[in-house]
Formats: sequence, structure tokens, C-alpha cells
Amino acid sequence: MLSRKNILQFQLKDILRIKCFATVSTEAVASKESETCEEPNEEHNLLAENKLAAQRDKSGLNPPHRNILYDRRPYKESMAIIHDTIQYKKRLLGRYGIEAAGVPAGIAWPSPKEVEIKKEYERLLYPLTIQESWDIIAKKKEEKAKAIQAREEEITKKLAKHDKWLAELQAKIAKKEADVLAAKARKDRLMEEVRRHFGFKIDPRDERFKEMLEKKEKEDKKKKKEARKQQREALYMEKLKKSKIPDTEPIVSKKESLPGKAEDTTSN
Repeated sequence: MLSRKNILQFQLKDILRIKCFATVSTEAVASKESETCEEPNEEHNLLAENKLAAQRDKSGLNPPHRNILYDRRPYKESMAIIHDTIQYKKRLLGRYGIEAAGVPAGIAWPSPKEVEIKKEYERLLYPLTIQESWDIIAKKKEEKAKAIQAREEEITKKLAKHDKWLAELQAKIAKKEADVLAAKARKDRLMEEVRRHFGFKIDPRDERFKEMLEKKEKEDKKKKKEARKQQREALYMEKLKKSKIPDTEPIVSKKESLPGKAEDTTSN
């Protein structure tokens, strides 16, 4: 039979075992509860941060435009057919880098077919070689330099004649002014003659004055015409006088031209 001391020992062991199990179970439950609480807390924090970022954004831009503003890829995934083209991916690669483009850098290099097409395009667009092109450029430069030199020489020649042309222009202007003054003086003279003809002051708008003025103008024109005619005749006669050759050589007779025959006749 067990003693009382042994019984007490067994009871104490059972109590301790139950107590340890209880503590382990409570710790496990607490750890589970903490894990389950941490997950909602992380989601809650992420939502709060997104909400706070949206409240801070006062630009009013949509997400793609905001990404472009901060030098980020506009769309995280393809939104249109063009976003799957090689050309668009090349643009993403060049602007935002390899990570943003999501494609290898080799996509930027043209394919063999594209290289051949580009070569054919350049052959058609630039049929001449580099040396031939340089020769054409040098020839054009030489022609341009010659044209500039010829133009400068022409300007130099014209500048040399500047004084002469200026004198001619001034003479022409002076002659024109003199002609205007002469015409005015002639008209004044004719009007004065008309007034003298009538013997009293008469209004120039009067028909009699106009008729007489017209008559005087015709007479004056006739006199000028006659003077020009006489001047031409005088010039013509002077030219005729200058064109005549004076007869300075004497006329030789037939007998004087044959001296031998004259001597023979006298000897006979």
C-alpha cells in the first residue's frame, strides 16, 4: 500500500503537468491570435497609406500621367494593342530602363531583315559614295566663291563709276527742273502776251482768253519747229562742206605725159 507521502507526490506531479499544459496552450493561442491580428494590421496600414497618398495628391492627374510626371512607366500592364509592339517597348527601354520595360536590351537592335531594308533605303536615298558627295560639295563651294568674287568685282567697278553716275543724275535732275521752269516761264509769257493783246485784265477762265492762249501756243510751236528745221539744214550743209575733197593736183595734158615723143618730133 502506498503511503500518504507517495500519494501526495503523485498528486503534485499531476497538478504540475496540468499547469504546464495550460501555459503551453495559452501561449500557442496567443501566438496564433497575434499572427491573425498582424495580417489585418498590415492590410489596414497599406490601405491607410494608399488613402493618405490619395489625399496628398492634389494635382488631379490620372495614374498614368502621374507616373510620367515622376519618370515612371505609365502602365504596369498592356492596356492597348500598341503596348505590345516592339516599337513601344523600345521607347520604354530607352526612357525608363530595362526594369521598367520588362524586356531584354537586345530588342532595341534591328533584325537582319530590318538592317537589309535600311541599307536598301540608304542606297536609294544616297546613291553616291562619300567621296563623290564630297567632290560635289567642293565644286559647289568653288562655284559659290567664284560667284561672290565676280559680284565683288562688279560692285568695285560700279563704285568706281559712282561719282560719274552721281554727276549724270544731278545733271538730269537739273535739266528736268530747268525744263519745268522753262515751261512755266513760257506759259507765263504767253499769258502775258494774251493780256497785252486784249489790252486789259481778263480772267484766264474766259473762253476768249483760252482761245487766244491756244492760238499763241500753236504759233510758238510753229516757230520752234521752224528753228529746229533751220538748225538741221545748217548742220547738214556743214557736213556736206566737210565731206568735199579739194582739187589740189593739176591736170596733166597728153603731150606733157609723153616727153620722149615730143623730143623726136622736134629733132625731125
